[in-house]
Amino acid sequence: MRADNPSSHPVAWRRLAWQGFIALVGIAAIVGSGGGGMPGFPPCGPPLCGGEPLPPPAFVRLTPADVTVTVGAPATFVSEVENIDAPTYQWRRSNDGGSTYTDLPGATGSRLTLPAVNLGDHGARLLVQVSSGGMTKAQAVGHLYVSATPGVAYADGEFLPADWVFSPVLGPAPAPAASSAERVATGGNPGAWWRMQVQVPTGAGSARLSFLSTSAVYDPRQHGAIAAIDYAEDCAAVLPSDTAGTQSWLALEQAGRHYVANTRFASPSCAAAGWRPVASLGRLVEQDFTFVAGPACAAGEPCPDFSAAAAPLRFGFARQTFASQGQSVPHGIDNWKVTVWRR
Repeated sequence: MRADNPSSHPVAWRRLAWQGFIALVGIAAIVGSGGGGMPGFPPCGPPLCGGEPLPPPAFVRLTPADVTVTVGAPATFVSEVENIDAPTYQWRRSNDGGSTYTDLPGATGSRLTLPAVNLGDHGARLLVQVSSGGMTKAQAVGHLYVSATPGVAYADGEFLPADWVFSPVLGPAPAPAASSAERVATGGNPGAWWRMQVQVPTGAGSARLSFLSTSAVYDPRQHGAIAAIDYAEDCAAVLPSDTAGTQSWLALEQAGRHYVANTRFASPSCAAAGWRPVASLGRLVEQDFTFVAGPACAAGEPCPDFSAAAAPLRFGFARQTFASQGQSVPHGIDNWKVTVWRR
């Protein structure tokens, strides 16, 4: 007597198909639950339901990534690594736009200093390779620019209240529901610093504060056209939180128009309790600024304008806080500095 072929009996075939469907649904339920067990089934583990979460990615940044110095001055690049155990370093240099790199002998620390640069160093690229356990984990590239004339620098490490004015133009983020800014005499990096507190308004997930310096004004008609602008500051989260964060930008006002340096740069965030530099805000050119408020720019008009005939530029900073509605977030700023490099 021959064995039955299920495919020759429609009822039996449908029964088998339904049982297969139930089995697949059960597996999907186990996978979707992240490996939880079901009555009568053993716990679900790898490879079907996955293993432990992947470790956070290895990462290195240069602070800043773009360095401009005057002829004869030292140039320093500093690397910051994340999620790399026992890192080792090797710095390399390229003089052909990054096509080829050569190891720099003895350059095996987290910081690289070129002691006295000249115009022949202009345009060099410096690459840091970070390894662990004999394997390269991450790398980052910095750019060196050399100017024949000194930059015009504006700096504030004391933050006297008379030296700053609140800028009412905040867009695109809303104004805070409540805010404060006060000078603290000790605890900065080092010494005095400015402590700000922002309360996120109802119906929003962020709020922005913006300040302009009373003295940091550059007039291209007197000092010459601008080649690029460097920006630096130290920032800190006074009370670090997993539910709140603050970002910082260079703010710029020219002829009633307001701008902030845009986000092609590595996360300028203030999330740690300790002081840290804002990352990689070097060699800012006209295209690196985002218009936020003021008179509209005409078609083809440079906004902002760095030419020798341009209106004066006033510098400051903007802070945008991301948090829950009604949450108050304190954060600090110190060692604010803008350097204008002339053409």
